[in-house]
Amino acid sequence: MRNSFFYIKKRLRGCKRILFLNILTISISLAIISIALTIPLILKHCEKTIKKSLDGDISEYGVIRNGNNAITNESIGEYISEIMESEEIEAVGTWDRAGFGYMKTVGDVDYWTEIQRVHAKHHLEFDEGEEDIPFIFMLRNAFSINKINLYAGGKPTEETSDEWLLYLGYNYRTIPLNTLFSNEDNGMTYRVMGIMDKNTSVVDEQAVLWNLGGLKYSCTICLDNMVMVIPPKDYNYHSENYFFRCAEGYSFEDAEKRINCIADRYGIQTEIGQLDTRVRVVLTDIKWLQSQISQIAVFLFGVAIIITITMQILVTLKRKRELGVWLLTGLSKRRIFGILLAENLLKTGMGIIPALVIIYMFWKQWNLTGSVVYELRVILYGGIPIILLASGFILSAVGTAITFAFIADKRAIELIQKTWY
Repeated sequence: MRNSFFYIKKRLRGCKRILFLNILTISISLAIISIALTIPLILKHCEKTIKKSLDGDISEYGVIRNGNNAITNESIGEYISEIMESEEIEAVGTWDRAGFGYMKTVGDVDYWTEIQRVHAKHHLEFDEGEEDIPFIFMLRNAFSINKINLYAGGKPTEETSDEWLLYLGYNYRTIPLNTLFSNEDNGMTYRVMGIMDKNTSVVDEQAVLWNLGGLKYSCTICLDNMVMVIPPKDYNYHSENYFFRCAEGYSFEDAEKRINCIADRYGIQTEIGQLDTRVRVVLTDIKWLQSQISQIAVFLFGVAIIITITMQILVTLKRKRELGVWLLTGLSKRRIFGILLAENLLKTGMGIIPALVIIYMFWKQWNLTGSVVYELRVILYGGIPIILLASGFILSAVGTAITFAFIADKRAIELIQKTWY
């Protein structure tokens, strides 16, 4: 083992320029491999997380996008209420994302400070450095649309219909249920009704409906580090965008016809579409980008592989005499193969670090290092190391095989005499 380490160290110290170029090409190859393989995985995760965050088949869901005259229309409340009460529609909901300002705990224990402390610990994982506590403002009707699993507490009921409720993300699970918070500026009091389960998420309305954030490949919002605000049942809040779910026994066409009829009666401009169609539009836009990146990645990957193999051949040709001397000293070809493999593994290991830097800088351009959902974090932070290690081992084995092929059928004297320098 000690002698083998001596040979490996001697080879790594020799031809330092070639060694540097070898590590550089390995880094580029590994980075391109990882990026090319993770893009399809990220694309698949988008639709998967949307389906996971909604309660029921995605084909049962529709989207209402009201026109500019909807919010200013005095009858917007009656318009939405009538849609909610239609027998063709089971549930209608909307939500928005914003940030909490100053809040304080009602009582002796300052739980709001605890929430701020937890948020400061986790905010870089979820919220791209936002200082305010991020929250989802969700109408009660939207609660039944989303698949919101609870770690503790219960869903809104008729008994809580007149209260402002809070549902805290999983990272705030140490906050007791029924804790009261107040916002003196708005004169409101909020009660903690539940703690959401780990990795619970909701559809990102902006990403799906308006394509904003679509290039981030993140179509859902992870709620682990967020707060959900549920206003009283009759709170007068209206949005331009609503999701709805068709009632059992009715088709999407039935629901669409009913909503259009109501919209015409109230004089509100509206556009209705199926959610799965909208998701396909977003994914198509992303796939176009992926196809462009993939074409570049395939080309660069091919170039990097050619450079890596060429570099390995040059190193082998330049150091054939050294391999011949090893054979003369009594080293077996099997042991030489092990030394060469260990050498390439070390070079690959050194190449992984700059490869990670290249990958990080690439994904940083697409904002994938900040607010990402759980599945995406698994792909990026769990999948990329596996891809790097597997690809690195394959490159090392290929490089070793190329070198070993030159000496496999030759004697030591042939390697020494037939050297090119």
